[in-house]
Amino acid sequence: MLASILAAVAVVYILGGAIYRLFFSPIAGFPGPKLAALTYWYEFYYDVVEDGQYIFQIEKLHKRYGPIVRICPDELHINDPEYYDQLYSRSSRRDKSDRYCKQFGIPNAAFGTASHDLHRLRRNALNPFFSKRMVTHLEPLIQEKVFKLRGRLQAFRKSGAAVDLRLAYMSLATDVVSEYAMARSYNFLDDPGFAAKAREVTVKQTRVGHLARHFPWMIPLMRMLPDVLVSRINPGMSALNLYQREAAHQLHQIMSGNEDYYQQKSQPTVFHELLKSNLPPRERTHSRLWQEGQTVVGAGAELPNALVVTTYHMLANPQKLAKLKTELETVMPDPETSVKWKQLEQLPYLTAVSMSTVLLHHNETIFPQSHTFLPERWLAQSQGRRLDKYMVSFGKGTRQCLGMEYV
Repeated sequence: MLASILAAVAVVYILGGAIYRLFFSPIAGFPGPKLAALTYWYEFYYDVVEDGQYIFQIEKLHKRYGPIVRICPDELHINDPEYYDQLYSRSSRRDKSDRYCKQFGIPNAAFGTASHDLHRLRRNALNPFFSKRMVTHLEPLIQEKVFKLRGRLQAFRKSGAAVDLRLAYMSLATDVVSEYAMARSYNFLDDPGFAAKAREVTVKQTRVGHLARHFPWMIPLMRMLPDVLVSRINPGMSALNLYQREAAHQLHQIMSGNEDYYQQKSQPTVFHELLKSNLPPRERTHSRLWQEGQTVVGAGAELPNALVVTTYHMLANPQKLAKLKTELETVMPDPETSVKWKQLEQLPYLTAVSMSTVLLHHNETIFPQSHTFLPERWLAQSQGRRLDKYMVSFGKGTRQCLGMEYV
């Protein structure tokens, strides 16, 4: 009898939820697949089963349904460049969805903070460390790592061996950001294989994020299990656990004062300075800051992906490569010398090249031939329209990418 009652209640609950989502939800009137409006399993299929393909499915949905599409029971996706500034305004107060805050198991980092006000508190503490002024101050460190990478690439050229530039650029970025954030470089550039295993960990973590967005309880549960068991259940989760423990260990070393290496640094480091900041004590705890550390180092390692695309397109377009080299020779007549960033950012074609590889969308009205590598579009500012307004690869608004100037 009890089982029958519970079954009946479950059926009514499910049917009631389905009817609400399809007909009475505040966003029920927006177009989109009924299955997506009804259940998160639609998104789950493309992101988990099809391994991160939902963003491309959304693109197809826009072609079918128009600029506003309902992509899940409680979310709309808007593809309208003219509306972007309104949606991601710096003056608007918007909390972040919990689904996107918990997917990497770092809800206490600024990236994983849902509340608008708490996010602003945490983000404002980090902003000065990634300003254009601070990046300029880091030029000696960045140039040191760049010259080390150049030496490695010259060795590859001499030997004739192939080099994975994705790993090389990741190593460059990781060595810079880890030394800046923690006062200890990971020294990936010294690894013969450019720390290929570290890249594998990053890829696995991304896949865990897709799964954890649908099952947020998964990450806390996996942390409680033995590593041997976790690695068998989900290798990506095991890699994430290991990475998070390493971040926690580094923050413990910093907070305990066992970092003699820090005293040798001429530039301030992010987490040493955060610990001395005017943040409330609850925001300077080990349990929170290790999550911030994972975010800063992990995200920094992924930022140079655009360099891989840039390198490919320049090598595939000899005329454009020659044009870039000619421009660079105006400030670097000797390639063995270094040049200040202030000089480089004044080079129009170099700036155009860097902007051409990270377009967020392919709106042909704004970016004709959007799938073509065409730096010249940024020089012409086609049809009198300022294209940088639509350059949103780093996001906009209060949650814009922290490391934009670093790139």
